[in-house]
Order: sequence, then C-alpha cells, then structure tokens
Amino acid sequence: MIVNNKPRQWKPNATVAAIIERDGRFLMVEEETPAGLRLNQPAGHLERGETLLQAVAREALEESGWLFAPRGLTGIYLADAQDGDVTYMRFAFHGDATPPAARRDWTPASSPCTGCPSKTSPPSKRGFAAPWYRNACKTISMASRILCN
Repeated sequence: MIVNNKPRQWKPNATVAAIIERDGRFLMVEEETPAGLRLNQPAGHLERGETLLQAVAREALEESGWLFAPRGLTGIYLADAQDGDVTYMRFAFHGDATPPAARRDWTPASSPCTGCPSKTSPPSKRGFAAPWYRNACKTISMASRILCN
C-alpha cells in the first residue's frame, strides 16, 4: 500500500479465537455489532506482553466464563474490516474447556447463548461476526473425522 507516495508496511491486527466443541456443538458468544446481533467464537485481540496461548485462554474466560486449555492451532485466517483499512490475522485454537457450571467460582453475568451451532447445522436466525467461523469449524470437523477413523 502506498500512502503519501511512500510504501506503507502492512501490519495486521493479531486476534485469537477459542474453538470449544462438546458433543458435536460449538460454544459461541453473542456480540452486538453495527449489523445487529452476531455469533462469534470467544475471541479478541492479543495484548502487549501476552503469548497467543495466554491470550486465547484469557479471551475465552472473559467472554464466556469457560476455562480454556488450548491443545493445538486449528488455523490462521485473514479478514479485512468492512472499511478495508484494517486486516485481522486470527489464530484459532482448539482445546479442552471447563464450563462455568462446573466451577465454584463462576457467577453468570448473562444467560448463555441458545441455539449454538452444531457441526452439521449452524444457526439460521443470526449471522456470524466474522467470515472465518465456518472455515474453522469445518477444519475441526474434518480433523475429528480423520482422527477418529
């Protein structure tokens, strides 16, 4: 990209996402966006001084209340913001998670997401906050079939 006749270095914003699957269903969080209510994986930005693994565990806890222990990197996804000025580089991790109901220290702040998607039937009434959701879940589904067969 060229700005003021000088090349501008491409600097994507690093984000992380937790892919939490249990009994064929994926944990999602609801987000209010300019386009309305959307579903997303527990996700957020990498903070200064954090590793990617620390960031994804923190974001899962902050957004869903689930304790998340990443087991592996599912994929790295790129998406441009709608205005096209920002690129997000999302590191999606799969792993093990403990739900809030199984923890004594958890007090729910709001009701859990209902109608969360399964591997075969994503929700139809709400859109997704980001384009990489379907790709990440397809990757997990394919890996599950490969590992289990």
